[in-house]
Amino acid sequence: MRLLLYGGTFDPPHNGHLNNLRAAAARVRPDRVVVMPAGLSPFKQSTAAPGSARVEMCACFRALEAEGAVPALCVSGWEVEQAEKGRKNYSVLTLEKLARENPGDELYLAIGSDMLLCRMFFFKMNLCTVLFFNFKNAQRRIFKKGNIFLDFFNFIHSNSLA
Repeated sequence: MRLLLYGGTFDPPHNGHLNNLRAAAARVRPDRVVVMPAGLSPFKQSTAAPGSARVEMCACFRALEAEGAVPALCVSGWEVEQAEKGRKNYSVLTLEKLARENPGDELYLAIGSDMLLCRMFFFKMNLCTVLFFNFKNAQRRIFKKGNIFLDFFNFIHSNSLA
């Protein structure tokens, strides 16, 4: 099975987030989608809305399920719960958790291109295929980080999506 994790601060979620998830789902064709708002991001000082409110606001993603753009979708508050316990969370910890809970599933992570510059992001990224959304949409650039090819024109992916 293919599981697509869509993570972000979602402060607040907006139509751009919905369009990004719609596009990622069309590319990946997942069997399940997990939308997970970040709890206490190690890369941001704070959020305008508290975590519990951001989890509630992410219910807007269920509209994509209703329109048939994504299959079974759930909104997870796991990272927010970690923050409430005073823990910072990295995407890799969330991916490790999902890999343990879904052995044998193909994991996909869709996030914003702002995470590209984070060295911690590339730690253990062999857990999943990564799709980045290009917010700036500057000129087309292709980068390589290890065995991960980064194409800013449309999506960035670490291996082919057959």
